[in-house]
Amino acid sequence: MGAWQVLLNEADWVIDCVGILWPDRKRQLNYQNASIQPVKQIITTIKTSETKFLFISANAGPPAYLKAKRAVEKYARQVLGKRAYVVYPGLIYDRTKKSTYYLGKILHVIAALPGLKRYRPVERKILAQAIEKILQGETSEFEMFRK
Repeated sequence: MGAWQVLLNEADWVIDCVGILWPDRKRQLNYQNASIQPVKQIITTIKTSETKFLFISANAGPPAYLKAKRAVEKYARQVLGKRAYVVYPGLIYDRTKKSTYYLGKILHVIAALPGLKRYRPVERKILAQAIEKILQGETSEFEMFRK
């Protein structure tokens, strides 16, 4: 077992918020090798430990992206059971990342329109506070279920 595997097995929590929104053929990144497999490796690594796992999923997005997210959720629940936690934010934005900040602000205005609620934008600090609640044993508005 390598050093990172030991660290994961000794951790109280592992939070996975890495993945790709779109495949990148030039860099040979697809949902399988950049979003699903790395997380499955983490989940498999902590299977026999007491480490809890929190997965940042999504409540909206491109169909193939959502399919990859759901595959990870399913695997986490199958392998970790009650130690698997999932949150479903919309677009995560922050003032320091201009590419998402303005889109997040615009979505705040139009998210009240029918069919757009699932895109609920969330400021990064608000999501961080929600995750902190989960880590402390509380529930969060972004957590749809806990198995």
